[in-house]
Amino acid sequence: MDVKLLLLLLQAIYSLSQAFLIEGDTCHNRCNAAHDASKICQCNSACLRFNDCCSDYTALCAGGTTVAPSSATCQSLTAVSNELWANDVNRLSGADITVNYQTQVADGTTSDRSSGKFFTHVNEAKLGTGTYKLLSDLFNNYDPTKGNRETATTQELNEDNAFLDAILATRVMASLLKFLQCKGIVHSQSELKTTLKKLWFDFYSRSGTGTTPDTSGFEHMMVGEYKDGNTVNGFHNWVSFYEKEKAGTLNYFGYVKKANPEIVGAAFSWANRVKTMGSFFIGVSPEFEIAVYSLCFLTNPGKACQISLNNIPVTIMSYSKDGHIATAYASERKIHGTVAPSGRGPEVTTEQNVQSSSHTADSPIHKPNRSKKRKDSKRRKKKVGNQLLTPHKVDELANHRNSSSGFEPDDAKIRNGKVQTKNKIKRV
Repeated sequence: MDVKLLLLLLQAIYSLSQAFLIEGDTCHNRCNAAHDASKICQCNSACLRFNDCCSDYTALCAGGTTVAPSSATCQSLTAVSNELWANDVNRLSGADITVNYQTQVADGTTSDRSSGKFFTHVNEAKLGTGTYKLLSDLFNNYDPTKGNRETATTQELNEDNAFLDAILATRVMASLLKFLQCKGIVHSQSELKTTLKKLWFDFYSRSGTGTTPDTSGFEHMMVGEYKDGNTVNGFHNWVSFYEKEKAGTLNYFGYVKKANPEIVGAAFSWANRVKTMGSFFIGVSPEFEIAVYSLCFLTNPGKACQISLNNIPVTIMSYSKDGHIATAYASERKIHGTVAPSGRGPEVTTEQNVQSSSHTADSPIHKPNRSKKRKDSKRRKKKVGNQLLTPHKVDELANHRNSSSGFEPDDAKIRNGKVQTKNKIKRV
C-alpha cells in the first residue's frame, strides 16, 4: 500500500476516534472537573482509584506521564505505615523525653488524681528547631472557642506554607507521597501539598448546621478547641500538650489507657475545661502525625483504618466534614490499660495481656463477663435533658461526608463510620 495513502487512512481513523471521544469518552475541557454521574468516564485524579478515567485522561490531564496504578503493585497499609514509623528520624525517644504516668483513672474522671506533671523531661533543643519549631509557631494562630470565626493573616498563611514545605521535605512524607502516587490519589508533591492544605488548614464550620468557619483539622487535632465552657474538644498532639502543661494552663489528671507504640489516653483540664480522655502519640514528629492521619483519612475516611506501627497493630479512626479532616485519633479499641515502668513509654500490649495499675506483673487476668457488662451499662445510663448518656459520653463526634448532622453528642453519634441521629450515644 502506498505510504501516503496509509498515512491518510490512519489520519482519518484518528479523526473518527477523536470525534467519538468528543461525544463521551474524553477529558477535552474537563480536566480536574468534579465527578459527573452523567458522564461515562471521569477526568480528576480520583478516577485512577475508581478505574473510571476517560481513555485520554493521562494524555490531556496528567501530562502524559501518569499510568493508571495497579493495586497489586502498591504497598499495603501495613507496609506503608510501618515505613512511616521507620522513617520518623525526628521522633524523640530515650534520653530526649521522659513521661510520668502516675495514676490510672476511669474514663469520666473530672478531677486531678496525679500530683506531678505528665512530661518530666523533654529535650528543648530539639523542640526549638526544624518541624517542631514550625509546628509550635502555628499554635497561637487560632481562636479555640467554638462558633468564633477563624481568619488567617498573611503571616499566618506564610507560617502554614513554611510548615507544609518543611514536612514535605522529610523521609516520612516521601513515603506517604510514593504510596499515594501508586494509588492514584495524588500525582506530585505539589498536589500533595494542596491536598494537605485543604485537609488540615482550610477553615470550615464544626457545626453540622452552622456556616461560620470556626475550625480546621489542624486546630481541632493539633491545638485543641473549647467545645463549651466546661469541655475540651479534639486535642490529639503531644507537643501542644507539653507546651500547655509547661505554661501552667493544662493540668494532667491521670492516664485512662496506654499502649505501644507510645500512645496514651489521658484525662486532663485545659483552661479550666476538661477532657476525660484524649489520645495522642508520644514523642513522634509533626510530619509523622500529619502523614499517618492523612494516610488513613485519604484511604479509609469514616472507617477503622488498620495499620501497623513498629509492627504493632493500631487502629486509626478519621472522619470528614466537607472534604476536610474533622477529627482523627488512635482508636481506644487498640489503647489497652497496661502498666509501664515509671518514666518510660508504654509497654508492648496485646489483647491477652491487659493489666491495670492494681495488678502485679504476674497477676491473673480475668476476661470480662460481656453479658454482665452490657446489663451494667444499661443500668448506669442517665438521662440528661432529652439525651441518654452513659458514663462514656462522647467528647467529640465528626460528620460523615454524606451526612448533614452535627458533631456534638446532642446532635449525632457515629456507628461503623456513619453519623446517626439517635438518643443513645456511644463513645468513639
